[in-house]
Amino acid sequence: MRGLPGVIRGMARALPIFHQYGLYPSANLGINRNTGGAAADIPEDAEGCRQAFVQAFERFYLAVESLGFTIVNACYPMSGEPDDGAYRAASPDDVVRFSPAQRAAVYRALFETIPRFRHRLRIFSPRCSLRALIHQHEGDKNAGYPCPGGQDFFFIDARRGDTFPCGYRGEDNLGKFWALDRTQPKTAACRRCDWECFRDPAEMIGPLQDLFQRPWRLVEKIFCDREGLRLWFEDLCYYRACDFFNGRRPPDPSRLARYSLDGAHGAGRCDVALRPSSLRRTI
Repeated sequence: MRGLPGVIRGMARALPIFHQYGLYPSANLGINRNTGGAAADIPEDAEGCRQAFVQAFERFYLAVESLGFTIVNACYPMSGEPDDGAYRAASPDDVVRFSPAQRAAVYRALFETIPRFRHRLRIFSPRCSLRALIHQHEGDKNAGYPCPGGQDFFFIDARRGDTFPCGYRGEDNLGKFWALDRTQPKTAACRRCDWECFRDPAEMIGPLQDLFQRPWRLVEKIFCDREGLRLWFEDLCYYRACDFFNGRRPPDPSRLARYSLDGAHGAGRCDVALRPSSLRRTI
């Protein structure tokens, strides 16, 4: 989007050198209104927005694959006042502003596009997290797992040593990290942003925390949200097939092949059943 000359050509030349030394960098897409091209006209209606971003994500995945990337991630759009966050990742610019209906459409487009490329690229974005964000922006304020920022992980300002629940909540200064009070009971309840650095891990870790700390919640999820749990387990199996996105390992085509929509194993089929013993083997 910055239009710096020669950057893409430089990536194409550099990636084989990285691979030669056993390093496999990740391509990171910051989702915005220019994802489909600087001149892209994003429809205001949800269905038109979804269709536009399906095409945009397909072009992106094809482009990074042609460059030689093997690992791909996506940063969800972050709109907000730049001075509010501890980590200045949000922007008030229209290029990252979407209505709730449009956000749901963008995430649905990514949710639908990922399966077509999982056997060709190691795609970090978990579909269970995208599903939770879709439901949240469609009106279910309790969809998915809340972010445990300030409870299980934190953001530390490297310049001052101040600790925050995350990089987004700059108004919640918890004090210096060397004097952080961890004795105060905290409950994860925040869904204020779509920051994938926090929301994706929350969704992937949540069922495991339930299994070992709050098993009754996992039982409730099995009865009330079986599809969400199925997607999570599929993501977990896929992460394992991707060696948990280890940047020092090349992709294993034989393990990724089962995620081909035309493959003999079927799209995204896990090779283990959804039960506690298989969970231990998977992780």
